[in-house]
Amino acid sequence: MDISFRNFKDSDYAAYKRLNKIYRFDCNKQDNKKYLSLVEKTGFLVGDPVTKSFLKTIILSECALSKGEVIGISRVERMTSKMANKESTLTWLGNENLKKKFHDEKGWLIGLILVDPEYTKKGIAKLFIKRIEDYAMENKCEDLFSYVATRPNNFPSLKLHQNLGYKIVAIYDAKESFGILNYQSKLFYKHIK
Repeated sequence: MDISFRNFKDSDYAAYKRLNKIYRFDCNKQDNKKYLSLVEKTGFLVGDPVTKSFLKTIILSECALSKGEVIGISRVERMTSKMANKESTLTWLGNENLKKKFHDEKGWLIGLILVDPEYTKKGIAKLFIKRIEDYAMENKCEDLFSYVATRPNNFPSLKLHQNLGYKIVAIYDAKESFGILNYQSKLFYKHIK
């Protein structure tokens, strides 16, 4: 399979919406509509609706293509104090140094990896993460964090992060988040050398 990568362009929003919609079918219909209406209004959503100041935090946003079609999207963001302050609802699993690193604005956050279901289990998400790690090293970023939604079920992504050496450092639980009831995500961490 021939896969190429390129930077995300404005013309890729339709592919983003298509991929994002696929992964939201686990939600009940009312919540799914609420989530998709938010995506429609903002054009791009990961943790908060996109604002102009939020867009300034994006470091890298890429698309994976097969035969010219977008089959995957990734996005990495620079942590800001504004974003970190919202993370006060995280339950940290011990390491105070990692909590400080998360809040010090030097670490990067893998905010999004979406792969078309027809292309899953072909190593595309792994390629995205490896590309992100390489880019981080080139830009002297040593700390990568990654949110992985665990509810609805997302076992393949959890396993992938663990296999690539990421450790769970915090858990985020919410009765509702992004229109999803009983939302949960785990925050993973990896020191890049």
